[in-house]
Amino acid sequence: MYLDFYGFRKKPFENTPDPSFFYEARDHKEALAAIWYGVDNDKGLIVIAGEVGTGKTTLVYHYLTEIPSRIIGIYIDYPFESLQELLRLLGKELGLDVEAYWTVSELAVDVRNKLLELYTSGKKVVLIIDESQHLSEKSLEYIRLLSNIQKSEGKLINIVLVGQEELLKKLEKPELRQLRQRIAIQKILRPFSFNETSNYIRHRILLAGSYEMPFTGRALKYIHKRSGGIPRLINALCDNGLLAGYVKNTRKISPRLIKEAIRQSEPGLLNLGKSFRLLHVAGSIVVVLALVFIAKNYSLLPVALKKFSVMKKPSVASNGGFFLMDSDEFLGNPDLQKGFLLSGEFSLADIGLENFATATPIVRFPDYNRANLVKDLKTTWIIKPGDSLYGIIKKVYGKTNNTLLDIILTANPQIENPDVLLVNKKLLLPKIAEDTVILRGPDEQFFMHCCTFMSRETAVLRCRRLADQKFPAKLYGIERNGRIFYRVYVGPFQSINEANRVLSMLPRKYLPF
Repeated sequence: MYLDFYGFRKKPFENTPDPSFFYEARDHKEALAAIWYGVDNDKGLIVIAGEVGTGKTTLVYHYLTEIPSRIIGIYIDYPFESLQELLRLLGKELGLDVEAYWTVSELAVDVRNKLLELYTSGKKVVLIIDESQHLSEKSLEYIRLLSNIQKSEGKLINIVLVGQEELLKKLEKPELRQLRQRIAIQKILRPFSFNETSNYIRHRILLAGSYEMPFTGRALKYIHKRSGGIPRLINALCDNGLLAGYVKNTRKISPRLIKEAIRQSEPGLLNLGKSFRLLHVAGSIVVVLALVFIAKNYSLLPVALKKFSVMKKPSVASNGGFFLMDSDEFLGNPDLQKGFLLSGEFSLADIGLENFATATPIVRFPDYNRANLVKDLKTTWIIKPGDSLYGIIKKVYGKTNNTLLDIILTANPQIENPDVLLVNKKLLLPKIAEDTVILRGPDEQFFMHCCTFMSRETAVLRCRRLADQKFPAKLYGIERNGRIFYRVYVGPFQSINEANRVLSMLPRKYLPF
């Protein structure tokens, strides 16, 4: 709106992490140099922390736009929940076909081999994890394990943890002392001084295309005082001031003009600056009070929010759709562990929100009967030193996928960890044909187990694709020693012939035969 008025080519104070507007204040310059030095010298683990809005993400984006081709930069800004998820993300960025792996150990070996290959060819890999304050202690422990991938000459991967100051407090916990000892470099981004605030504003105005400083000296002091030197708040105050100057038809912006502008548009900015943390706490209190009000007036809502994430079903056949289940819900509900899944093909009013977590399931998914499964064996395998479950399945069945692994583990419940096999123990390998995966439910309906995944996201995606093709797909979780196997079922069918007809139409990629 005001670009032409001030002679700008683009808005100078957008609150987005635009690397082209990166300003090297003292702390930011040191933090950027620390990342460059740490990665170039394979220091391993680097921590960059700072208050909300101090420009951490902008700094990271700037670094990623400047790195040469010999450095492979991988950026994530969301928490992960398992070592497998972290390795899958890393493997995908390194060009591995992560869908081809169904054990953590197999994927970990190939990730390390790929990192070693890149290291040998003179390339470096840096994994930057933004918003790291949200990582759980378990996830931070996975970071420690990943940082152990190294050669005697140096680290095969460098990791940069970027987060708010809460990250530093979390790293001080005794449980994370091993990770803390591996931190090679740590830098903190502090708010700007007055001179840095003034230079930051001039810097952005110049990059936006104008040589004229619209803010008076008193306005610059007011902006610094009210923002506390926080870049994000500086941007908000300056943007409001420029808009007010445009409305008043003046190119000189005073403190009074800024006050009037933010009083009309964003009055909360008047109380920021040195009171920023206090306002943050007050905002949290308001949120809590709002939740209390909701809880009093809608007493059933918290139960639903706590227990379930409701997803809208795609428009498919009347008995179609897919159903997403969190692992916490599965592990905390003994009915689900027995083989039940709340189908979701009913309205919440049918059972009452307060009974949603313990409602009688209306759909039961049949599981494999182990006795029937091992009645007709393809072979019996005696485990030898060096054997892996992956290799055995490949030799016996000629292919490998998670569905095969799922069935083999069902036939051999003595295997507590598919990554660890005990030498001289017997492995029962059943014959697997088309009728193996067609399972009869207690209500005489048939379901087809068409695939299994270790990743919930991949399983959901597969369900969606099947639903798009008008197959009634459903997602179901099986827990084995703390590990969730996500099965995709198609059905129900009224006859085994109907199930066989649909089975013949499905691709063989994920099937066990």
